[in-house]
Amino acid sequence: MAIALALLASADPVTIQQFSHALQELSISPDVCREVPASLRLLNCRKFDAVIVDLQLGERCGLILDEVHLSPSNRTAVTFAISGSDAEGTAFRKRSEFVFERPLSTASIRDTLKPAYGLILRERRRYFRCAISIPATILRRNLPEVRCYSVNISEGGMAVSAIVPLIAGEDVQVQFTLPDHKVPFLAESKICWLKSGRIGVRFVSLSQEHKSELQGWLSQKLEETLPEFVARKFQCKVLLVDDSKFLRMANELALTKAGFDVSIAANGEEALQVANDTPPDIIVLDMMLPKISGPEVLRALKANPATKDIPVIVLTSLSQRNEEKLLSEGAAAFFEKSTLELDKSSDRLVATVETVLGRGNHQKSLNLRLQASSPQEKGY
Repeated sequence: MAIALALLASADPVTIQQFSHALQELSISPDVCREVPASLRLLNCRKFDAVIVDLQLGERCGLILDEVHLSPSNRTAVTFAISGSDAEGTAFRKRSEFVFERPLSTASIRDTLKPAYGLILRERRRYFRCAISIPATILRRNLPEVRCYSVNISEGGMAVSAIVPLIAGEDVQVQFTLPDHKVPFLAESKICWLKSGRIGVRFVSLSQEHKSELQGWLSQKLEETLPEFVARKFQCKVLLVDDSKFLRMANELALTKAGFDVSIAANGEEALQVANDTPPDIIVLDMMLPKISGPEVLRALKANPATKDIPVIVLTSLSQRNEEKLLSEGAAAFFEKSTLELDKSSDRLVATVETVLGRGNHQKSLNLRLQASSPQEKGY
């Protein structure tokens, strides 16, 4: 069963075959359109988790990317462009989140899809409905409570099975308890539809704690639907190094929800040991650490052949004037730690991790292309 749906806009049979195979490997169902007008029509009537546009469709292919951003149902879909030249890719890079470079290969397609996969799953989770039957109670002001069972649950609400007539638009409260949870949820809600013994309930307000719990539970249920080989093959490992327990926990939760396999270290000595024993795909490194400082850890990582190619995002409380120095010492990106105190800052850190991973895979692909095109030295 496919866990996500992608629009693939391309007229090239070889490209269609390559991407269809790669997407199906990830349990993503491709919907192929060979013309721009057909793609635009689909975007207006269907919900997609990802949109892939072949720039060989010509100048009008930009209309597809524009429509994605304007579409109420698809504006959060992850966007990709398939480019045949650097100039072509640059023109559309700002309008798409990821770029596939020609010549394409199975390996290069996978390398670009890998860092994007977490984003696709996060978009899928946003409207994912988990089919489950649990007891629920609808509470109405000055009226008897309605006892019923859920049909499915999402981040935005739930459908329930009930025979008691309710009114669309009616304000209610819904009480339910998730499996393996002891504390019941109480959501301020609104009845949004009624259909043959079923009622659609939209959550208007949930406490932040309950919202996070529901998101985490839904993420787990979504991951359980992934084919085992997909989850195993495409889960990236992040080493998070920070001596602040509060920030470490917040960032670990955000990265885990985004689909990453997170390991943690609370000091520089521990960070170097973990990086050597189980090398991660990327390291998020605080600069102010006990035992061994962040800058020393960064230099040690870059001096070690086993860890020198691991991208490192540095977290620092210092001003951005230090960015150039940190980047010159091998950091892949700079993230000012003070922003982590703001709302959604952990989400921005997740986006930075995903961007750096995508950039690294793009560079690997470029290096392979350069090696393949350069004349080989002959040994004598």
